[in-house]
Amino acid sequence: IATVVSTFVQILNPHLLDIFSYPYINVSDSDLLKFIIEWMPASLANPAHIVLVFLPLFFCLGVFILTMKKIDFVDFLLFGSFFLLSLRSIRFSAMFFIVSCFYIYKYLPESKYLNEKITVKRQGCFVLFCICLLGMGSWGLTQKGMSGYIVPEISKQMENEISSAAPQRLYNDYDLGAELIYFRVPVFIDGRADAYVKYQLADALALSNLERNPEKIIEKYDFDYMVIHKNLVLYWYLLNDPARYALVFEDDKIAFFRINK
Repeated sequence: IATVVSTFVQILNPHLLDIFSYPYINVSDSDLLKFIIEWMPASLANPAHIVLVFLPLFFCLGVFILTMKKIDFVDFLLFGSFFLLSLRSIRFSAMFFIVSCFYIYKYLPESKYLNEKITVKRQGCFVLFCICLLGMGSWGLTQKGMSGYIVPEISKQMENEISSAAPQRLYNDYDLGAELIYFRVPVFIDGRADAYVKYQLADALALSNLERNPEKIIEKYDFDYMVIHKNLVLYWYLLNDPARYALVFEDDKIAFFRINK
């Protein structure tokens, strides 16, 4: 009954096609994939991807090979589908991880050598869970800002300088958008890259990497200030023209420029 009702409600939804096309549109946009980490494909070079995708993959394949039970076609189809989706975008890895745990539990045979009533399939699920939990925890603790509170990138002094300047048409780096919004500063772009994909996302990427003529992009949006990371090539471009781009303030990470019209 719940399936029938939910299907009927979805059919009535005027945005039904957009809901199903949304993931495909995002993972097909090369500019978007450069900004949003969770839309990137799974990679063996990333420890988190190994834990979430490849470790369950090897466990499940081993269980499928060794099991004496008949594998349902639907189970194998769902397993393969979620794995392919994870290879397309790491965002689907959580679903693949959940599906893998179910199938390990379902198809791992019971042990003939244990007197306890605990079966090997339950032990297998528990071991897999512990390994993944330990792996994700160890990886998370090695990441910047994950060993405690998240460290803001914008210093207090930088915040004061930006607020005092009161920019009306600010260009900002993608990673700085969320903090600037918190400081009530109007931004050009922020972490919600998929919301900007039809608008200024491509220009933001081109400007930060100097992939096109930066002057045309700056004139197009009529920026009055720019706040950027110092490790970008754009930083050195602005420094080379102090008459046009006046350095208002900089710290060890971020620089704040005023554009002279």
